[in-house]
Amino acid sequence: MTTLYYVLSFISDSLPGGQFLTIAPLFVMLLLYLKKNSFKLKLYAGLYFLYLIAFLAFCMLSRLWAQNSQLAVPKINSLLIILAAMIVIVACIYSKRDVDFLLKTIMYGGHIICIYVFFRYGWSGVIHLLNSNSRLSNEILNANTLGICASYSLVINIYYILYDKAKPRDFLMLPAAIIIIITGSRKAIGVVLLGTLGIFILKNINNKNALLTLLKVVGILLTAALLLFILSKLPVFENITNRFRNLISLLQGNESRGTSSAWIRLAYTRLGMDLYREHPWLGIGIANANIYTNQYYGHNHYLHNNYVELLACGGTVGFLLYYSIWIYLICLFLKYRKLINREYIICFVLLFIHMIMDYGAVMYYGKATYVFLLLFWMEGDKLKRQSKKN
Repeated sequence: MTTLYYVLSFISDSLPGGQFLTIAPLFVMLLLYLKKNSFKLKLYAGLYFLYLIAFLAFCMLSRLWAQNSQLAVPKINSLLIILAAMIVIVACIYSKRDVDFLLKTIMYGGHIICIYVFFRYGWSGVIHLLNSNSRLSNEILNANTLGICASYSLVINIYYILYDKAKPRDFLMLPAAIIIIITGSRKAIGVVLLGTLGIFILKNINNKNALLTLLKVVGILLTAALLLFILSKLPVFENITNRFRNLISLLQGNESRGTSSAWIRLAYTRLGMDLYREHPWLGIGIANANIYTNQYYGHNHYLHNNYVELLACGGTVGFLLYYSIWIYLICLFLKYRKLINREYIICFVLLFIHMIMDYGAVMYYGKATYVFLLLFWMEGDKLKRQSKKN
């Protein structure tokens, strides 16, 4: 049921009655839990819920000063569903602090979503996209969102191969890899590269021999660079390679409207920072950035940058409310770095990647975001408990 909730958090908008379908697995979980526990609901992770409630309350209050208060309603509704979902999921799984359970939920959930997209497009449609170097449309699911979902699944699968050896489930990596290619998502490629490198580097760290660690890291980076060079020459990667070239061209100062989507994203970032400077404390109201992107650029879009979106729409208060728990978790992982183990490695790598990916996507109201947050919180809790035992 947890995996089904994760899957529906991505694809519910493409299904009739998607919001109700998202609630269905939660309802089943709640009934099973109450039956097992004599109809008593026990909650854990109190600070985690205080954080969710505080951020939700701020989003609700932001309607008071927003230019268009109705724009915030869908985001608030999503956060309300997320709060309810986390109450149920935490009640069902948190007592055992089973990090492996949530890792497999995310991995298998991503694989199921990739298979769903294959089913919707058909094998012939997927082959056509590969042969024509065309990018997957946003008809079923936003291409970047789908690509990132597939890439997280792929990274976790690689983690299991490294630590548990190959298993039949690893064949599911092929649909995920194909989905990443046809989405043409630069962010998805970034997740796979950073995730795989991060796991290899942390796995090979030897605290007793700094020179050996350095040599291993250099070897991993050189191998990755060679592999990237070879892949960039393959025709199937032409679309992704061109998108990276456009991004590099933009960073070099070649800013023309015709360059690529990278230009509009940079323009949105500048717009968002201008809005933040004008409304530094409380922002312009949650989800109200769309008004300005429509006004200046003719697109009813968010700012494509979670940091800038929250600064512009929530000001300093909203930004700190949201990122306080993420900063806390990073500090926690760094504090207990001597307790490094396999689950520490994958969780820290995913946390690090998530913070980077926030630069290229607005994720504060995404249901999957809070599944990841729960994963990191559980691992952080385990680290604290382990430290006390030691």
